[in-house]
Amino acid sequence: MILLALYFWLQLAIEDSLGFLNSHLNEEGAVILNGDERFKVWENANILYALSLEGDLSNPLIDKVSHYLLTKGRKRSGAFSYKECPDCSNCIETSSVAYIALKNTGKINELEDKRDNRYLYSRLPSSGKWQLEYLKEDEPYFPSATGFGMAVASRLLPLNQEVKSSLEKSFSFLVQAQNKSGDWGISDNYYGSYFYGIYAVLWGLSQPIGLKENEKEEELLKISLFDRALDFVIERQTQKGNFIGDNENTGSPFKISPELHTALALNALLLKPRIKDSWAILKGIYWLLKRQTSEGSWKGGIYPYKETKKEDLYATASALSALIAFKSLLFL
Repeated sequence: MILLALYFWLQLAIEDSLGFLNSHLNEEGAVILNGDERFKVWENANILYALSLEGDLSNPLIDKVSHYLLTKGRKRSGAFSYKECPDCSNCIETSSVAYIALKNTGKINELEDKRDNRYLYSRLPSSGKWQLEYLKEDEPYFPSATGFGMAVASRLLPLNQEVKSSLEKSFSFLVQAQNKSGDWGISDNYYGSYFYGIYAVLWGLSQPIGLKENEKEEELLKISLFDRALDFVIERQTQKGNFIGDNENTGSPFKISPELHTALALNALLLKPRIKDSWAILKGIYWLLKRQTSEGSWKGGIYPYKETKKEDLYATASALSALIAFKSLLFL
């Protein structure tokens, strides 16, 4: 009876969220909130990714958002920037989410569009560290770019020797970059949340690389890396169920919301859910359900870096991903 009630609550929350997104859809097929287009492509890529997890590809919103991404968001090179701008620097994080979402929804496949392959091959790092093309020289590197890069390369590119070699180096880099506490750091450039980096890295490593000679070593390293990261996330859960993902010493007066921190944490935990984390995940989902607004959205707080903006769309996409992933896990 309790499980049935939870199922209906989840389903209602998902439907309300979809209603909110549809209510802010423009003629191009993009979801826009309050006319703010600064992270337009990034936000819509994350919305499409959340929709792709549902399994119901007949949702009209999928066709509209994917059409926007393919016709307005994608550049001639095949890459995506975080905003709609032909001359803007490419963003491997936005490109990764968009490519994977489009693949999940059947809008592209591994070999269909040569532009995609050419762009991804051109970004494969010889050092293992995927680069953000808009990052200035004086700005510190953050490992989330490598996590996102690994995610898309391991899912879309043929796993030939060139790709495997690059992925192996990226894997080694992320193993070495992990802090003793289990995280990969925190930066105002990247939402000021430990969980943003953790989710990005674990998402990149959740797909098998397929290194024949080192499969056992690869798996053991992954288990250790995942366990340390997920333990870090669990330790930052409150009694109420939300997760504390920020650091008071980041230096920015702006912060993303507890809802967005919690959604990012849950998405990390749900990539490879552990039995011992079941209660923590359930508490987090319950807290997130209670925080949904009457409109069907979740508050996102303020993006903490330079050009500050409200993050309600990204928070809603992230919460929707977590709810759909949890529902799929619980009610197979």
